[in-house]
Amino acid sequence: MLTSVLTDLGRRPRLTYPLIALTAAVLLTLAFGTAQGATVTVFSGDDTFAAWTAAAGTPVVEDFADPTLVPGFSITFGSGLPGSIGDGVYHDRADDMQDTKPVLHFSPPIRAFGATWDLRPGTPGRRIKLYLTFVDSTTMAVGTEVPETFTGQFFGIVSDTAIVSIRLDEGTREAAGITVETFDMDNARFVQVPVAPGNYVGLRAVEGKLHWLSFEPRGTMPPETPDDDDENPGDLLTYDIEKEKVFTLASGVRGYDVSMNGKVLVYRTKAGFFRVEAGATSAPKPDPGNPESGEDSKIDLSGWTVRIDPRQEWRQMLREAWRLQRDFFYDPKMHGVDWEGVWKQYGSLADRMSSRDDLEDLLGEMFGELNVGHAYHWPGDVRRGKSVGTGLLAADLDYDPGSGFWQIKKIYAGDYPTPETSSPLARPDLKVKPGMWLVAVDGKPLVKGEDYLRRLASRAEQEVELSVNDAPRIEGARRIVVKPVGSDTRIRYATWIREKRAYVDRMSQGQIGYLHLYDMGGMGLRQFSRDFPPQWRKAGLIIDDRWNHGGFVAAMIVEHLDRKVFSVAGTRYGHYLQTTPDRSYPRYLDVLINRQGGSDCETLAQAVKDFNMGPVIGTRTWGGWVGIRGDKPLRDGGNVTQPEFGGWDPRGRGWQIEGHGVDPDVVLDLSPDGFLDGKDEQLDYAIQDMMGKIAKDPKDLPPAPPIPPRPLIPTSR
Repeated sequence: MLTSVLTDLGRRPRLTYPLIALTAAVLLTLAFGTAQGATVTVFSGDDTFAAWTAAAGTPVVEDFADPTLVPGFSITFGSGLPGSIGDGVYHDRADDMQDTKPVLHFSPPIRAFGATWDLRPGTPGRRIKLYLTFVDSTTMAVGTEVPETFTGQFFGIVSDTAIVSIRLDEGTREAAGITVETFDMDNARFVQVPVAPGNYVGLRAVEGKLHWLSFEPRGTMPPETPDDDDENPGDLLTYDIEKEKVFTLASGVRGYDVSMNGKVLVYRTKAGFFRVEAGATSAPKPDPGNPESGEDSKIDLSGWTVRIDPRQEWRQMLREAWRLQRDFFYDPKMHGVDWEGVWKQYGSLADRMSSRDDLEDLLGEMFGELNVGHAYHWPGDVRRGKSVGTGLLAADLDYDPGSGFWQIKKIYAGDYPTPETSSPLARPDLKVKPGMWLVAVDGKPLVKGEDYLRRLASRAEQEVELSVNDAPRIEGARRIVVKPVGSDTRIRYATWIREKRAYVDRMSQGQIGYLHLYDMGGMGLRQFSRDFPPQWRKAGLIIDDRWNHGGFVAAMIVEHLDRKVFSVAGTRYGHYLQTTPDRSYPRYLDVLINRQGGSDCETLAQAVKDFNMGPVIGTRTWGGWVGIRGDKPLRDGGNVTQPEFGGWDPRGRGWQIEGHGVDPDVVLDLSPDGFLDGKDEQLDYAIQDMMGKIAKDPKDLPPAPPIPPRPLIPTSR
């Protein structure tokens, strides 16, 4: 028998499945697991160690007797697909499946099931198809258990790696102290569950049933909400395999899990935790005559306590963070660093940690030895005082010592009417303009020497009454009601972008477009989707890549910018014009970069250079490019990342970007005063450079040529 490493309050419950069954489950998990991680995991009967075969084929043994480990240590696999599914048709390789993170699960009555994409280009959000696999316990092949309704829908596992055929090598078997045979999954077959594709996560199998969560598609990285817990709760669904019917067990579900024996299901909603029988098709309903009925399914956690030893956890997390770098860092030679020596140096300080902040300090110093970007760490269970937020008006106000009142100098309109990115004072119905005076808050006049922000302490997102006047006096003041914001950073940033775009438009007489990318994630992609289409026919376009926070969408943006015009189409009235590919145009392009930009924004800058799309202007980027996942949380909810995905140049110029950055074609820094004097030397250079090119060699789409006459010519009989 094997032992689970799933943590259950420090205990390791035993699996009752034979080795061959778990091997099938491990295969399926890893088929949608990580190409960089472990391929098969086995555990000794006395719980003292675990052994697995790493991606490179080297047996790895982890000693659970290590004093830095605590009971319940768990190994977490990552995402990505080392293989392909479906007769070479789907080709769902690691780079294609990276962001789907489908979940696979194993239950003896059902054997196993999985998930894959429904490949529909242009569909918002992800669409997952569900699959079952029925595996005979001896031959590991599809048997007579397959329902007739599934006939003809089989998909085999097509592998180009050794992951499909699981073979525990002699070293691994010897380390684990077990005897096994070779099990081959090459002939396992999948069948599609007859439900419509959707945005599904959390697949679990219980006896005769499947459970999963279904969410409304929201696209890639939708805008953040004030309360992450309220973000897009899902429906918990139950599928009855025999009846081939889907039931909604509960709505508004934030998460759920099934007990190890497959008998109990617990789900969480905004109202709390609820316990039902696994496989249930509906939650208990209260009796109309007895309002208290149905509440027995709710779990009362008010009396629960868990005893922990923080210092023991800190020691374990320090060791785990070191080990994760050892096992996942993209360079097996660890950038030439003696990683075992690093542990001896920093591990010796483990017993001296006296706070969670000490652990953060050690992690930072230890990761710093690798001299690499993206080796991040975030705290988990830390003690912090409750912060008191101040309501902000997203406006600049100047204090007048003579009257004691504050004059409104500038209102940051941002992206009005979007409330999240516009000043509370920007509403036109308020009729507030620069030059007006703030004289009272909540009906109480401001006093000399008082900062008006003191009146707005703890008032963020709450209604506040302000008294404003055209002159610095109480008499004749007008009262308005607004909701101050907790942070005005995004509002000021949105206003900055609008002002930059207006400046470029004014200085180029409307010939040059401008867009800034905050990051290469969800926000940056939304910015590009919003700001690029209205400017695609400009003679030139400036992409401001400065202060970019990185991400993963640079390749999508480059693909749009580097399109070559194949065809031009329009109507006879001339008000409609379209190119193929969409929005391709022979425009001039300049890109601005600086030392504060890194990660995927460096991908865009280097691609523009390599593909000769236009000059890159500014200062060298910071050179943090090896990619991460961030999918291995620590025991207390903290997190660490391992730089895993390095890239090398296909033209033989070595490894790209990491440690050096992207060199600009034109080296130009801002003045020491930055933007304080209102000047932007880098942007001004790009405008002048582009205007010179436009004047020398203007580019545009060719006009429509005459349409040749094509009358039908009668033929003689």
